[in-house]
Amino acid sequence: MSEEVIETSKKEDNYHVVINRRIERYLQLITIATSFIVLAIISLLLYSIRRVLGIFALAFLASYVVSPAVRFFEKRGLNRLLVVGLLYIIFVSIIVISAIVFCR
Repeated sequence: MSEEVIETSKKEDNYHVVINRRIERYLQLITIATSFIVLAIISLLLYSIRRVLGIFALAFLASYVVSPAVRFFEKRGLNRLLVVGLLYIIFVSIIVISAIVFCR
């Protein structure tokens, strides 16, 4: 009788192992599917705001280029707002003059 109980116990353990493996596979598939869905949503979002992203990229680039000059003048005692304003006016002037010269 005890051998039957042990054998039944082994069968139940094997059944639980199989069920646990199936659950792990399903969870992996759900994780992969969810990742693809999230990636698709993020891609669609970025595609829909692509024009705005270009403007932000240009603004980031301009601030990255101007930052060392701002720090230089700020160490010399000039107001940060004044320096940033003057540098952006110079930056825009260079772009406008370049457009005028090269579009002729």
